[in-house]
Amino acid sequence: METEKGFTLIELMVVVAIIGTLSLIAIPAYQNYAKKSSEVACLAETKAFSDKLFIDINTGIDDLKTEPSYNLLEAFKLKNSACKDLIYTAEVLDADNKVTTLANITGTIKNPIDKDKHQIICTLGEVVNCPYPLN
Repeated sequence: METEKGFTLIELMVVVAIIGTLSLIAIPAYQNYAKKSSEVACLAETKAFSDKLFIDINTGIDDLKTEPSYNLLEAFKLKNSACKDLIYTAEVLDADNKVTTLANITGTIKNPIDKDKHQIICTLGEVVNCPYPLN
């Protein structure tokens, strides 16, 4: 008598169920991983620009202080960026020449985990401050 080779229907259904369960766990985890890496990449880019501008401002390069606000990605003609846009905002002085608002750079994340927390703001004061995780 010849024995039949192959898998039974039950065995195949168990394998499909296991693959389905693993995909239910793995796909959302990967999506959060991709969004988290997008946030961290935008944070790194925003911090790098903030550090450069902080050094420029504190070493006497005044080119960036003249305009009140502009998009750094357009200014430097960057095509591939981790952020959707990087907006530089100059410090604001009152009538007594006191700083009311410090200069800052705002990076908008392309693919944020939380839609309400889609911006990274680095403030250029005595030091560069880029709070993360986003509050």
